[in-house]
Amino acid sequence: MRVPGPILRCLSFCLSLTVFTGGAIAWAYSPRVEPKTAKSASSVDPSEIRIRVLGGFPSVKVGEKGALKVNGSELSFRFKENRTVISDDSLLAVGNENERVELWGMKGRLMRMLVPDGGGQLVATVMHHRVDMLTLEYRDEKGGYHGAVLQMSTADVQRVLQAVKDLQAHNQEMPVAECTDGQIVPGSVRVPLPVWNQSGIPNAYRAQLYEHTIEKLQKVKGVETVYRDGEVMHQNECPQYTVRMDVNSFHAGSQVARAIIGPLGMFVGTTRVRFDLQVEPTGQSVDTRHIQATMRGDGESMQVADIVAKKVAKDLSMQMKKDKQLRANPR
Repeated sequence: MRVPGPILRCLSFCLSLTVFTGGAIAWAYSPRVEPKTAKSASSVDPSEIRIRVLGGFPSVKVGEKGALKVNGSELSFRFKENRTVISDDSLLAVGNENERVELWGMKGRLMRMLVPDGGGQLVATVMHHRVDMLTLEYRDEKGGYHGAVLQMSTADVQRVLQAVKDLQAHNQEMPVAECTDGQIVPGSVRVPLPVWNQSGIPNAYRAQLYEHTIEKLQKVKGVETVYRDGEVMHQNECPQYTVRMDVNSFHAGSQVARAIIGPLGMFVGTTRVRFDLQVEPTGQSVDTRHIQATMRGDGESMQVADIVAKKVAKDLSMQMKKDKQLRANPR
């Protein structure tokens, strides 16, 4: 039986890619033999854990690599240009999750596009791996909430969880009094932690959703200061706006499944977040908007957090423009 040309070319390409992928993974995870120089011996600490930041450290870029070490009652982080410490009394919660994502991110998706005769969907069945994440929820020196998401190996996640199990997680909410008669600070926005209800949204998604929202709101035209949950304003001052979110449901979806089924991945295997949103000017009542954010196609599922953040930022921008017009043309 003669094999059709398109299928033969696709199988040939897939075989070559599989060999290449296997070799690349083996090379990436093979042990390295470093020269035993005085510099390398002093700079390597066997108790440190290699990490990659996915978000949550304001002074560290997403994707930057570094090292984590548990020192008694604190977690210390070392990066190329700075160091960060999370102490026992500022730690709120520690969680871990994992999910399967495509190898090499965008580069991997571009490689699949080069497979002839629609073979990219077949390649997607093997071009994926498991990513393990550790989520650290903590408060900074001002009381502001942060959710740091770190990527590391499966063994290192368990190693950190074992090391921090004796640390006391202070999982308390910071009470924030409603502002009624203080002076409103122009361009200020307060963002309490969302109400998660029974949505079942994983810790890493929660942290990313909040951090992306803070980042996007900071870029809205007219916004001067964004106050995190727990951050206290000066006495007799009120934020101009308060952004409230209630997350009602979460559907995980699968990036790998969306990649395998091709165009159907725009509708099947999607990752969805449904939430209620109020962008509330201080001293005023507003309607609640019911919003859904959906991650479709080949992108990583956690990018749904960025979609949520963009929708929140858009609503704030619209509310600010509306209020500006009302001030310019009072009734």
